[in-house]
Amino acid sequence: MLACLAPMLLAAAAPHVQLRSASGIARNGSDLIIVGDDTPGTLFRYRLRAGDWPSGNGPLLAEIEIAGARAERFGGTGAMDLEGVDVLDDGRIVVLSETLKSLLTEDSVVTVYPEPMGEIGGRGMEGVAIRRDGQVAGLWEGGFFSPEYLPTWIAGTGDIQSGPQLALLCVHPLPDVAGTEVCPGGNGVVPLQIPAAPDATQAFRATDLVWADDGQSLIVLLSSTNATTTVFRYKWLQRFSTSGAAIGDPVNLCDRGFLPAHVRSGKAGNFEGLGWFEPGKSLVLINDYSGAATAVIIAMDPWQPNDESVACDQVLAAEGGD
Repeated sequence: MLACLAPMLLAAAAPHVQLRSASGIARNGSDLIIVGDDTPGTLFRYRLRAGDWPSGNGPLLAEIEIAGARAERFGGTGAMDLEGVDVLDDGRIVVLSETLKSLLTEDSVVTVYPEPMGEIGGRGMEGVAIRRDGQVAGLWEGGFFSPEYLPTWIAGTGDIQSGPQLALLCVHPLPDVAGTEVCPGGNGVVPLQIPAAPDATQAFRATDLVWADDGQSLIVLLSSTNATTTVFRYKWLQRFSTSGAAIGDPVNLCDRGFLPAHVRSGKAGNFEGLGWFEPGKSLVLINDYSGAATAVIIAMDPWQPNDESVACDQVLAAEGGD
């Protein structure tokens, strides 16, 4: 399958395409670089406007409706189900394909992740973060499987473990040889020791990550669902060591003041993309939604006081939202 990607098409101007199902975001100068899992071989650039820049005291510094993003061809149509994006220190853009469980530049396959990080039951590779020295963190999301994506959906197939899975992390350097398998055979892959959600019927999946400002730990975006529906009741930012241990308390984005009411709960509240807006100071997040995508910029210096027990729909009810 990978052979069909080379040579890939270089990024070039393409007809305008509606941004759908945004799943990864990174800042590159005055642009937000966005990928979506419903638009194969496409990269979106949103030029920040005067009113988009952070203002106020936080924790919510800005809310941006992503309209007028420029679509570019990236990696050809083989660059399918794009879930993450980041920028290398030399300026090259790297995207993460869940279908291929691979990192891609515009014209090559950079790395391939091992079989244990492949897609199963609607769960697969979901995030990537690249440190300035080239150290990469690749994220398999975990959480509850989606029954309709499992072979057990077909009557008479058999059974499979149905409980929630812990997210998986593979930390590795950028390889010298294109297409190298990293964490080969699962060697070096570690589970993230994700805390339990306050609601016992919910479990967290990990949707994206960034290197923390210390360069040694990671901040992971967590979103909870139950076994049968995608309610997204809780959204946390949690710091982890590269060995998978949780560090400190989470930041609960469902608490008052972190997210706008209209994207805090329901289908519009499926935040899947995370990147630094200003390293060490503010983060940018984007939601995976069939309507217009919303990016938010949140202050992270210092981590804001919050109540981790609050659910997103509780805050909406308290504020009179829908």
